[in-house]
Amino acid sequence: MAILKKDNQLKKNIQKKIAFFSYSRTIGSGPTILSVMKALNKKGYSVDFYITNQKQDLDIPGENKIYSNGRGSFSILFFTLLFKYLILSFFRLLKRKYNLFISFDFQTIFVVYLFSKIFNVTFIYINLELLVSKDIKSIRERIQKYLERIASRKAKLVASQDIARLNILLSDNKIETNKGVILPNSFKFDSIVNTGYFKKKYLIPQNTTIIISAGSISQTTLSWDIANASLSWPKNWYLIFHGWGDDKVIKNIISLKSPNIIISRDFVPYSKLGEILSSADIGLAFYNNLSSNIYNIGSSGKLSDYLQCNLPIIAIDFLTFKEIVEKNKCGICVSNPKMIKPAVLNILESITDYKANCQHTFNKFFDFENNFKNIYNKLKL
Repeated sequence: MAILKKDNQLKKNIQKKIAFFSYSRTIGSGPTILSVMKALNKKGYSVDFYITNQKQDLDIPGENKIYSNGRGSFSILFFTLLFKYLILSFFRLLKRKYNLFISFDFQTIFVVYLFSKIFNVTFIYINLELLVSKDIKSIRERIQKYLERIASRKAKLVASQDIARLNILLSDNKIETNKGVILPNSFKFDSIVNTGYFKKKYLIPQNTTIIISAGSISQTTLSWDIANASLSWPKNWYLIFHGWGDDKVIKNIISLKSPNIIISRDFVPYSKLGEILSSADIGLAFYNNLSSNIYNIGSSGKLSDYLQCNLPIIAIDFLTFKEIVEKNKCGICVSNPKMIKPAVLNILESITDYKANCQHTFNKFFDFENNFKNIYNKLKL
């Protein structure tokens, strides 16, 4: 009888839908988005994605759908494109019923707020990128901030990746503190078995050290500086940039003509990324301090990915990185890429100890499941 009741509840829930809204992200680049989708699917809910980017870079399970509502970028045409996004989304929403709306960025939250009023649907705000008042440099950003502040105060819940970012968001937008919740920026990989992916694919000799910089290849992530610094590394160390990025930066790196620098742009679904990262030895997390959003990036997705794969980390010495990496002895923080070499030597001397601390640190800071459970219970879906 209990089994039958559970089956009936699952059938009831599978008819329920939740709408995700994101202006600037392809789905596969956001571990939080993927994790929320996966968690809701487990609860029996299907998800509709309302995005602007037409590129689908993830194998979406059958019960979930993607709707591309206009294509755009952070250009002067932003508000024209946002209006197009609003109109196209609106007409699609007319044909569907949803139990919850979720906005994942400050670009869409005001649109989602309007939809919540029109369709009488609860909405929450899961903030993935901070837009802090003191960092605003343009009229467009000032308007975006004004709209975000209005809408975020009306959300049922407001989530950010860690306590530091959440406090900044709540304070800057003047949101009631009891609405704030933490949702780590992490995604559980299907497998973290070391398959020797990089050594097999790029014919890298055995008895070498692979140092990986995953994600964006750009000056925001100091990719050029890291590549330059690697020219003085031992010949049995290989630097791999795995991800996507700025064509100009990539061309500059290639122009160095170093046989020990590899650019890997092979796309794999995020769930399979663990098998690739696990074939490296050390992970790099470097950022250019351009804004509060970047300086407070201790909950970076790549940190979560590295730790889950038991990769000791070398990170830029931002305070939030120090709190996670150094205090938990899963890596070393340095002031600039030139200091990577001595940091690697240090880690290699005690790599077993560093690796042993990675999984504990992942569980401590990037436990998505329990934090999501807290949000789900508060929503009472």
